[in-house]
Amino acid sequence: MSMNRGFRAVVFDNLCAHESALWAVFGLCGVMLPLLLISLTVVEPDSATYVIVILDLISVAVVGAVTGGLLRRCQPK
Repeated sequence: MSMNRGFRAVVFDNLCAHESALWAVFGLCGVMLPLLLISLTVVEPDSATYVIVILDLISVAVVGAVTGGLLRRCQPK
């Protein structure tokens, strides 16, 4: 590891070293999003469970988007 390399480059290199784990997280998000969308149709709109499902949807979507972005950046140019 060179001292001239930027912190961001080192972080991305270390994250890209775990590309298989990133694919696993991305795949899990791909499975969870449709399941959460299906459960959203079953839950009553004014219940606390509805709010939790919405928050879960948002968090899984954000994790999936960040993981997808990392995977895209890890692809060879």
